[in-house]
Amino acid sequence: MHEILKLDEIGEPQAVSRAVVALQAGLPVVLPTETLYALSAAADQRRSINRLRQIKTPEAFPGWVLHIDRPSSIARWIRRPNRVLNRLIDKLWPGPLAVRVSLSEPEQQALRAALGVETCNETVDAKGRVTFRCPDQPLTRNIIEELKIPLVMIGVKPGDAGRDLGTALADTAIPSLLAIDAGPGRYRSSSTLIEVFESRWEIQRPGAIAERTITRVMEQTVVFVCSGNTCRSPMAEQLGKIFLSRKLGVATSELDMTGWNITSAGAHAMAGAPATAEARSVIRDMGGSLERHRSRAATADLLLRADLILTMTDGLRQELIEILPNLAGKVVRLDPDSDVIDPIGGSIEVYRQTAEKIQQLVARRLEELLT
Repeated sequence: MHEILKLDEIGEPQAVSRAVVALQAGLPVVLPTETLYALSAAADQRRSINRLRQIKTPEAFPGWVLHIDRPSSIARWIRRPNRVLNRLIDKLWPGPLAVRVSLSEPEQQALRAALGVETCNETVDAKGRVTFRCPDQPLTRNIIEELKIPLVMIGVKPGDAGRDLGTALADTAIPSLLAIDAGPGRYRSSSTLIEVFESRWEIQRPGAIAERTITRVMEQTVVFVCSGNTCRSPMAEQLGKIFLSRKLGVATSELDMTGWNITSAGAHAMAGAPATAEARSVIRDMGGSLERHRSRAATADLLLRADLILTMTDGLRQELIEILPNLAGKVVRLDPDSDVIDPIGGSIEVYRQTAEKIQQLVARRLEELLT
């Protein structure tokens, strides 16, 4: 018979203590996540992991998923900066999201030292990838925090997300274990699995977090704002896209796949006006195109959704903040030292000089976002 502890009866401190003692002794424990109940073992306890392998055949899992206590704990295992990963975990952790990441050789060595060679070999795949998850279940996260080591977890009954503990344990051929009952999971499907690359992400297994939700939260929107959206800000938009496409190694038309949305608007723009002939000519020479550009107004909806708003003048910055005070933390002047003067009515050479200045400023700003 399983020893079942009901969380609402014994309280979280006692539940955490009992689970930690068992896990440190090399015993598997059935723990809740926000999706399902899982057989769990401390990742540095080989005895416990061997018992999991006896309960669940090796074919039942391609590799152990390391469950950590908080988003910031990922830094212990992944030391190289990755903008895509950072944004994913900032927006969607804790939660029903597993992320598969490639580890460098030094990172694999650190994991091997912490977990042991055998467990590390079962966790890191042939391509050097490891899967991490930060569950949105406070009890389980507190247990991991006390252990100071990740948990490896595998569902008691795969496909039984959102069920209660009794249902999870029913008709399963697992030996008697300590199990903590925290009620049914909040989600009726398993966690979503995403593989993280250098500059993009890809869903490997659909789950509780829909692709449209991930796409929405992952999009990093930068809006360049001038007055009429016919020269300065459209040039900045195109130069920003060119810079990012070169840095990320993708076509400008594929930037949305990397999570970037670079656009422009005018604080006083009339919708539908083309870019000036001079702006089109200069940007063409610099490798972009404004032939299809049409001006649009800097609407509240666009600005509030933006992650960063870069204005051509300080006056425009102040104007936007006066209209929408909530923008104060994310609207700045493109050039921190001076305004970018409007070239409208000037010669093609004035436009070229303005574009070259904007190019340098845009590269500096976007480089900051990439680091």
